[in-house]
Amino acid sequence: MEDKHTNYFLRRILRIDANNPFITSEEEFNTSSKTLKEFVREDKYCYEDGVFITYVFGKKNTLLGIARMRPVPFDEFKKELLGKNIFNLEDIEDYADVQVIYMSRAGVLKELDGLGFGTMLRSFLDGHAKYVFNHFLLYAYINEQMYKSMIKRFGEEFFTLYKVSRKLYDEKWRWYWVILREFSPP
Repeated sequence: MEDKHTNYFLRRILRIDANNPFITSEEEFNTSSKTLKEFVREDKYCYEDGVFITYVFGKKNTLLGIARMRPVPFDEFKKELLGKNIFNLEDIEDYADVQVIYMSRAGVLKELDGLGFGTMLRSFLDGHAKYVFNHFLLYAYINEQMYKSMIKRFGEEFFTLYKVSRKLYDEKWRWYWVILREFSPP
């Protein structure tokens, strides 16, 4: 499954591909033992059907990043976000029969031509996802660098396209935000 977006690729990693070598143009990543499974970090969720859908994003054979998506029931999603005081209650509408998808990066993240996870996220949202899923919400955690990159790319429209959480802090991410975007059928 592959979606062309300009000269970038967004490709789903299938379970049967997990042990295949993945050679990139980045010399530091090329080892004889490197596999797709290693790139997405081995954990209990990586290849469990229906839990994580894993994608790689890149340019030609250069790996830019890896994304993982996890479907979440809306009630669970709302409880998690509101429980953590991430959004105001009025910021989150009630949806019936809507699939919620959590997108996270995994493995390596390489900036190339000023691109990275933000580009992968935008490419995914604007291309592949709309043709695979029907009505859905997608959310992701972005750090300060991604936040600034997306504002630079979209300007004030960023806040129209996405619902953006209040500014949050933790030791690992420092300042970060949660972004939320809805896609509905035409």
